[in-house]
This record gives sequence, C-alpha cells and structure tokens, in this order.
Amino acid sequence: VTWVALWIACRQLDALLRRRVAAVVLIASAGEVLGSIVLGLYAYRRGGIPLFVPPGHGLVYLAGHHLSRSVLMSRLRSGTVLVIAAAAVGWALFGLLAGPRPDVAGALAMLAFLACLWRGPDPGLFAGMFVVAAALELYGTAMGAWTWIPEWPGLGLPAGNPPSGAVAGYCLFDALALRLASLRPLAGRLRLRDRIRT
Repeated sequence: VTWVALWIACRQLDALLRRRVAAVVLIASAGEVLGSIVLGLYAYRRGGIPLFVPPGHGLVYLAGHHLSRSVLMSRLRSGTVLVIAAAAVGWALFGLLAGPRPDVAGALAMLAFLACLWRGPDPGLFAGMFVVAAALELYGTAMGAWTWIPEWPGLGLPAGNPPSGAVAGYCLFDALALRLASLRPLAGRLRLRDRIRT
C-alpha cells in the first residue's frame, strides 16, 4: 500500500523531483540497513526493516518538499528557518537536560542538522523536513513501531528515544539525494562528449 501511495504521489511530478524521490528511497534504504541492522542504533518492533519503510522515506521527503514550497514558507522563509532552528535547539536542550535519559547523542547530531539548515543547498527543504521527520519520530517511537537504543555502541553516548538529532539523518539522506539526482545520466554525458569531439 505504501509503495502504491508513493507511485500515485509521484505521477504528477516533474522528472527531476521524481529522480530525487528515487534517490531518497535508495539512499535511505541503505541508511536503514546501516543504522538498524549493522550498527543497531534502533530496532523495529518485529525486527528487520518493514517493507513500508523504503517508500515511506519517499513520502516523508515529498511531505517535507511540499511543506517547504508552501505559501507560508515561500513568504516567510528566513523567519521560518529561524523558528525551526530555535525549535531544534529547544528540543536538543530539553533532551539533554530534562529527558528520561540525557540525550547527548541527539544533541550532537542536532548540531549536524543546524549545519544543514544554515549551510545546506536548500534550507527551506531542511526546515520542512524537520517538521515532518520530528513528528514521525515522536509518533513512531511513542507507538512502539521502533525503539532507539539507550547508548550508542562504541561511543558510550546516551541517546533519547528518539534522539533529538534523528532529523539530521533525514536531512543527510535528502542532501545526498539532491546531489545524486542532479548528476546527469551516463548516456547524456557520452552524447555530450561525442558532440564536443565533432
């Protein structure tokens, strides 16, 4: 059902945005394998990676993208980015100082998110992704669909459930997808090379 929903959502999109969605699904799926299975940072309730997760990342990206292109975001982009940055800092401080366990890992990852917000290729997109990803992480962990481990392996850093900086992972997926989707297909480059030689 989630794959069908993603397919329907992509039908009316232009080619570049469809490529970005496909890149997000590909990169996020690899990130899920790394984060959940290899590193064990979080686990889904029934183990493994549920089949709805890869297309779900595509839908999350589209929601953040559409939110970033909304009338409110278009008119008040710099103000909205500042409000999102303040919310991110507030969440990180709350998790660090008042959460059930000190969310040190989340606060450090939130620094990466703030860097994406200020220096990334599309701050509006990252602001939109914060809203969508934060809501998804808070809801998903509250429902018990997945659970983050209390301490990151190898580093000994305590983490919240979810870590406040989990949104940085979504933004990393998006930044990589923007880069990957902007690459021209090999066939197009070969045709250009042939034209230059001619």
